[in-house]
Amino acid sequence: MSHATAAHPAAGRYDSLHGDEGIDLEPYMERALEEVVETVLNYGMYPQPRRVSLYFTTGSTAPRQFDLYDWILETNAVDPSELREYFILSLNDHSSCGMFEDARSKWEKKLTEKLLDHFAGSEIVRERAEKLAEEGP
Repeated sequence: MSHATAAHPAAGRYDSLHGDEGIDLEPYMERALEEVVETVLNYGMYPQPRRVSLYFTTGSTAPRQFDLYDWILETNAVDPSELREYFILSLNDHSSCGMFEDARSKWEKKLTEKLLDHFAGSEIVRERAEKLAEEGP
């Protein structure tokens, strides 16, 4: 996934919010891209929606920055006939004896590639890389 920073080589600098520190975000951009795409695939949005339970809270209280379904509709990233196929796949859970596993895998791979291209060098990924840099290695 080296194309994460190739689109925006200057996006690897961390000085916009932190003065002249100039922390290099390059080492964090690939991981940030993977985390953003994984979150979108798992939750249909970024950041992960907040979940509250009796014992702990997960996710973010930040407003939604990206909605997978809106993006698909707005950009025609997926052919409408493929949407029908995806809908059928989503109705069948993973316990369907593997009957739909090949189609689900194919669809997920295609969507992952499109999302990687969409988010490469994006502001969302840069912000996530900044947080990763703050947290350290």
